[in-house]
Amino acid sequence: MTTYEGIVIRLYPSAEADLVLRVITREVGKISLLARSARKSKKRFRNPLDLLDHGSFEVRPGKGSLLLVESFTPAPSLRQLREDLNKITAASVLCDCCDLLIHEAAEDTGEIFSTMTLALEAIDRSTSVRETLKALYFAVAHILNVSGYGTAQSEGAPSVNKLRKLLSFVEECAERKLESKSALSLVTDALKQEVHNAA
Repeated sequence: MTTYEGIVIRLYPSAEADLVLRVITREVGKISLLARSARKSKKRFRNPLDLLDHGSFEVRPGKGSLLLVESFTPAPSLRQLREDLNKITAASVLCDCCDLLIHEAAEDTGEIFSTMTLALEAIDRSTSVRETLKALYFAVAHILNVSGYGTAQSEGAPSVNKLRKLLSFVEECAERKLESKSALSLVTDALKQEVHNAA
């Protein structure tokens, strides 16, 4: 049995009651896990596993390439984020970017995990939509840099237009679309309203 500290950056159903999780870990970078009966068993998983869950995953080898989750112990975190639509949207975009740019078995010293942890904490603590988007912008730029794609797109002060360009660059690098990108328009609309109210 092995224990990893990690953050769930993607999950999807499998079979009748299982979940497949993509997790960024402190110890080995990105891994995929299978949580058997996670959608119905309250004995093994007291709380339902969800996107952005952070904690300790106790795993063992499975029959295929996926490690099996034996138990998950959540760390208390991100309470404000989960109650704010703008914050949860920005965090979902960050997870999506991380999932597209970081490959499993890529050599990782824990820097991606640290970046994700710090960025999610910054989004959680943010007191304005502007701060939320700024945390997203710098985190995506750093993940691009650490994963070897460069940060030419992120020079200068952050803006909504630069964030859009940065996310388009992520899609170009990954040769795939960011599934959560379209929802970000709701957050940028909220920023416009925030600026208007402050004027």
